[in-house]
Amino acid sequence: RVWSLGSRQCVRSLACGYGLSVAFVAGNKLVAVGTKSGGLQLYELATGELVHENASAHSGAVWSLAVEPGGAALLSASADKTVATWSVVGEGGGGGASLAPELSADLGDDAMCARFSPDGGKMLVGLLDASVRVIHRDSLKVHLTLYGHKLPVLCVGASSDGTICASGSADKSVKLWGLDFGDMHRSLRAHTEPVTALAWVPRTHYLFTAGKDRLIKLWDADTYQLIHALRGHHAEVWSLAVSRDGGLLASASRDRSLRLWSRSDEQVFLEEEREAEVEAALDASLEKTQQAAEAEEEEAATLGVDGRSEGGAGAAGRRTAESVRGAERVLEALSVLDGEEERAAEYEAALARHAAAPPDDDRPRPTLVPNLLLLGLTPGAYLLRALGSVRPAELEQALLLLPFDAVRRLLVRLLPLLAEAPPVELMARTILYLLRVHHKPLVASRALLDLLGPIHAALSARVSAERARLGYNVAALGFLRSAIERGSEGGGLFGEALSARAAAAPPTVSELRRKTAAREKKTGGKRRPKQKGSAAE
Repeated sequence: RVWSLGSRQCVRSLACGYGLSVAFVAGNKLVAVGTKSGGLQLYELATGELVHENASAHSGAVWSLAVEPGGAALLSASADKTVATWSVVGEGGGGGASLAPELSADLGDDAMCARFSPDGGKMLVGLLDASVRVIHRDSLKVHLTLYGHKLPVLCVGASSDGTICASGSADKSVKLWGLDFGDMHRSLRAHTEPVTALAWVPRTHYLFTAGKDRLIKLWDADTYQLIHALRGHHAEVWSLAVSRDGGLLASASRDRSLRLWSRSDEQVFLEEEREAEVEAALDASLEKTQQAAEAEEEEAATLGVDGRSEGGAGAAGRRTAESVRGAERVLEALSVLDGEEERAAEYEAALARHAAAPPDDDRPRPTLVPNLLLLGLTPGAYLLRALGSVRPAELEQALLLLPFDAVRRLLVRLLPLLAEAPPVELMARTILYLLRVHHKPLVASRALLDLLGPIHAALSARVSAERARLGYNVAALGFLRSAIERGSEGGGLFGEALSARAAAAPPTVSELRRKTAAREKKTGGKRRPKQKGSAAE
């Protein structure tokens, strides 16, 4: 099918064979199609008619077609281990166009892809033997052979200035080569699945790559950095094409969709892209880990064996990226507080040196600059803010991800806060869960064992005080209720308001049914006969 970029509609459907590759020739007036049987077909775009067919162009599938810059010739790469060039004779209109063979070369292995260099002087061919051949256009003699891939090369292409060649392979990598001497500039671990297509942005060193992992990625071939990843396809992406101005990208996928991507004016920040990529990889890793753990638990349940270790705590819940970020926020808060303590110690030492200095020393008195990372909070409030930022459903899982050294530092910093800090529920939940999970290593250490006594005393005293306060408040509310009920005429709390509301409201259906049932019970189940007429009549 041929699509219009302006209307986004299909303008022509060509009844061809099993097509594997396609190219526009003769100034976009003709369409060349390479088939699985090894044939070449030429269609006129205006009418959609077949104007020429060479059924024996190759003896194997035609994997790739490329047009020479200027549109003078067509290059075909086939599974019969040959590449061939064809000249377009005529421009269509009445069936006058055809493909005339020019040159053909046997490369010794299946040719998986082929492209012309920007100047048309060389041809780049990717082979099944994992090598890339650079061939002279006029003689088809091999100029360079590029080795480095471990699996077949599936796509190849050169930048518009002809200085860099890119090759994508089934080994999931994209390699950048210099076309002058064939030196490898960089090998990029581009995708998690085989790389199936690549396309250069004209007049730049930006490179689009696509793979079986359903992703399209944009790379900078000068800095070798990933700029952006495009997600949208639901299956392998097999082909890419970039417009002449570089503003549009077309992608074709096995999900039977053709997607058109347009360049926007929004700025792309590489740090944010890296963070998004790391989070996506983390989510995928956590999902696999969770699935494996659930499978082990199911297998243990089937065999009648408890999958958890003896004496260990049960799973805190599903590990997610949110719980990992919560653990990172707690670790960051602990690191900031440790740094603040070091700053305070350095300040005290500077004050001591200033006090011990001779009287004629005119150096100014040291000052402690407030730490902006604390956001104007005290160290205890800053730590509780970090703990409170974790969602309650993710708190236990976030605490489970903390290393034991961080657990020790957290318990030490929570101890002085147990006396008066407001969120006693948060502190109690945190301390009790950490003690339950890390019970053995805590009691095994003498220093940490000495810490548990003050924590137990402080937490017990605080919880007892909170319980007494709640009991006092509940008793006071009960006393107020009793006083209000004694002083009200309705005989209960808000009795007058409830009586007035019941009187003003119309009877409900259930009340009417209850009254009807009670009346029928009094009359022995007999309905009262309806009276005809009235007393006046």
